[in-house]
Amino acid sequence: MEARERGAGREAILRAALRRIGRDALRAVTHRDVAPEPGVSLGATTYHFASKDELLTEALLLFVAEETERLEAVAAAFEEGDLDADAA
Repeated sequence: MEARERGAGREAILRAALRRIGRDALRAVTHRDVAPEPGVSLGATTYHFASKDELLTEALLLFVAEETERLEAVAAAFEEGDLDADAA
């Protein structure tokens, strides 16, 4: 498997974990429950994330990074005058 494919699988697992968190809260996220959504094996989830805590930490870090990027783009558009307060 190419590194890019491994990374894509890892990201798919993280995104599945985030969806699961959104639907059912943090306590509902397990390797076993997350694996079917991106179509990976239970072994793939444990290969990428040794524990539930690691899976949750990495998923939440992905969410925070993307949300920070989104908010920085909104702030930049607002500062440049491309966005007004109502649209923001």
